[in-house]
Amino acid sequence: MARQSRDGYPSLAGVDLREIVELLSESMQAPPNVREEARRVAGLQDLGLLGIRGATLSAKRPLDETERAELRGAPIFAQTLVASMPGYETVAEHVRHVHERWDGKGYPDGLKGTDIPLASRIVAVAAAFQAMSSPRPFRAPMHPRAIAGELRAGAGTQFDPEIVAAMLSLAREWTPQP
Repeated sequence: MARQSRDGYPSLAGVDLREIVELLSESMQAPPNVREEARRVAGLQDLGLLGIRGATLSAKRPLDETERAELRGAPIFAQTLVASMPGYETVAEHVRHVHERWDGKGYPDGLKGTDIPLASRIVAVAAAFQAMSSPRPFRAPMHPRAIAGELRAGAGTQFDPEIVAAMLSLAREWTPQP
């Protein structure tokens, strides 16, 4: 059941993102430890939004540089929160890197390609798929063909191309309902 998240968008309570991550990890035949790490990251990756001012999250205009810097700090804030949980040190590191990009233009560390942990790369693609599949205040859920086009456009730049291929294959079989 959808609920309102802190950033004003409907939230699928993280359950659906974890489901997408589990199915994607399985379809890629990721090692069991990566599957578990990715599932845990999917449930915690948005914690960094707690460190963002409400005005920044609800801005109805392009963000200024200070606000963009605030958003780029969210993964570090999330990492700090998660690292304080015993047994979640590795998960905390993966949470930090969900916003890295395959081409190295992401944040917070500008990691590139396979330097980005596999669990983080899986969650990044799954989260993008979920976001595009979900309604937003400014748009309805995107059509599956449009989602596929966006993912293809980001393959090799924003996203790991192999994970995008697996997501597209999975999406042909299964599309979550918003």
